[in-house]
Amino acid sequence: MAPSSMRRITKHPPIATPLLFVAALIGCGGQLDDERTIVEYADLPLLRETTRRELRDELSRLESEGGTPAQLAKAQLDESISDDHNFAVALREALPDEQRDKAFADLGKVYPLDEFAFDDDALPKATAVRKRYNDARVAVRQGLTRPNCHFAHQHTHGLCADKGYVMAVQVACRLEALAIAELLAENRPQQSIEGIKAIFRMIEYLAAENNLDARSEAGRLRRDALRVVEAVAGHPNVTAPTLTQVHSILTRQLNDWPADRDAWIGERAAGLHAFEMVRDGRVLSLLSEEEVEEIKESGIYDALKNASLDRFDDDELLYLVSMRTMIESCDQVYHQREPVLFDLKKTLTDRRGLTGEPIVTVRFLLDGFEGGHKLQAQDRALCEAWVIALALAIGLEPPDFQLSPVTGRPYRIVRQDGQIVVWGTGDDSFEPITVPTTRYDAPAS
Repeated sequence: MAPSSMRRITKHPPIATPLLFVAALIGCGGQLDDERTIVEYADLPLLRETTRRELRDELSRLESEGGTPAQLAKAQLDESISDDHNFAVALREALPDEQRDKAFADLGKVYPLDEFAFDDDALPKATAVRKRYNDARVAVRQGLTRPNCHFAHQHTHGLCADKGYVMAVQVACRLEALAIAELLAENRPQQSIEGIKAIFRMIEYLAAENNLDARSEAGRLRRDALRVVEAVAGHPNVTAPTLTQVHSILTRQLNDWPADRDAWIGERAAGLHAFEMVRDGRVLSLLSEEEVEEIKESGIYDALKNASLDRFDDDELLYLVSMRTMIESCDQVYHQREPVLFDLKKTLTDRRGLTGEPIVTVRFLLDGFEGGHKLQAQDRALCEAWVIALALAIGLEPPDFQLSPVTGRPYRIVRQDGQIVVWGTGDDSFEPITVPTTRYDAPAS
């Protein structure tokens, strides 16, 4: 199995653990003997020393697009907003690091892994956790009245960036979800709307960040949130006006959907930063202790330590060409770009184990990249399927989604036994999407 800390698309669990977050930050936080800091790598000083023409051409192309880590960071500064208008600031204030980490751990003990359901023993425990952090939940909800959000991801820090904001969004979403579970247990599904609205607004903000970790976690959180919607839609006391509001919330998600390429542009910048650290002999700073032992035993560490400048140039050139191909393919929906991704995957796989193998690209940065693309497509397909199901269940005109972005085929929609049933998301563990219809009144005019 390839080491995982440099390969964050599919190898990491949704948000590891607070301890691993801290360890990652400590491992990347120091300075070298020559006083080069993590931030200085953002300007790609070692890449600029190359005499390889093809690599210099790729760097020139990248700079013309504003895609270096330093350029992405500067663009963020140019877009900065005042604290009193920024939800990200309110989130940090409501969930300081220590409290965020404790809440994350506590929620992990009570939050359901798949279906959003609680038995008689589980709900009181979940309620106790929600109450423990209710002041934070209320503060986050109040923070959502701020009109904008700018998390300002640390592009200058590459893979060492502080992603505490991603964890904070997960904590805040789960606290709201537990409050909704209590409302459902009290037969008050109509009062869940504000919580649902808060959850999806936070997911929308997280998904808009041009960082692949943030975008991927937003997809996982949206899937969890749709499980909450499933519980609300299946409640015996739910009404059509309530589901009409849920339909509007999800429609907004689709209307404001971020471009897939934005996350991969951020991922490319993080990869370039990682190459600077590897070129400078800091590969161990990017790995956990277990992974360090693994690459030492496998011989990968010695290969990197003794690699020539030409070998690093070959490796980074392959990375940049591969990422350019991948990012350009994002102009197509997933089912159309899938052949391009398959060919790219084969090219990388064929280079494994060969003499002069491009280790950083093949074993670390692009190992499993195809999973990140599929996750983006499934995220969109799940949201589309739920909007279709809800619209039909409450008597609205369904949206004209021609094809599932995952399968490239029309969604399959069936009315049976008083339910709307939808297939086509590519997520076998969630399908089919089912919304009961028979007990709903017509939505309010």
